[in-house]
Amino acid sequence: MLNYLKKEFSTSIENIYPDLHGFVRNQDNRWSARANFAKGITYKEQADEAGNPKEKNEKHQQAIKSFTEAINLMPQFAEAYSTRSFISRIEGNFDNAVTDATKAIELNPRSALAYTQRGSIYRAKGELNKAIDDFTKAIALDRGNAIAYSARGEVYLSTGNFDSAIIDFNKSIIIGMKSPEAHNALGSAYQGKGDSDNAIANFNEAIRLKPDYP
Repeated sequence: MLNYLKKEFSTSIENIYPDLHGFVRNQDNRWSARANFAKGITYKEQADEAGNPKEKNEKHQQAIKSFTEAINLMPQFAEAYSTRSFISRIEGNFDNAVTDATKAIELNPRSALAYTQRGSIYRAKGELNKAIDDFTKAIALDRGNAIAYSARGEVYLSTGNFDSAIIDFNKSIIIGMKSPEAHNALGSAYQGKGDSDNAIANFNEAIRLKPDYP
């Protein structure tokens, strides 16, 4: 049995043997935590497809409950904190969202996703300097993080820092965010800078990508 556990959980017999029952119990908790996490993801996906705000809120609350159960079973479950943070942000519970995102970062300080998530919350709260700091940390951890570049660009755009916004929007598009929203944002940055030719070119590209784009 010890050899089976060693192979199954990629650990040593020395780690298992002193408290075999405790080790097995911890693995049971881990499996249960992941099952609750998967259930929470299902509720989140159902919320995404919900046809009205009441149903969406109900599914979000069910998801939060499932993620909380996962965390209670496995307190070091960084992804559960991060995903619960995401839903709290959508629901407008920014303080809870920041707390969970910060915990996710403490558990996994190399997570670009967690920094991007917390930056988005700070942006929603209007704490723009903190948002820029987190997006910058996310980019440092993952140079291919198009979402962080775009989000930081949006903050720069909102504060009138058009040159920095243009750099970030261009970077997000080069990485792969070739959406009408990205080109519209870039066009707005060029417009703010007074570069009408590049502004029009990007607005036209947004329309080309989505002819009914507002």
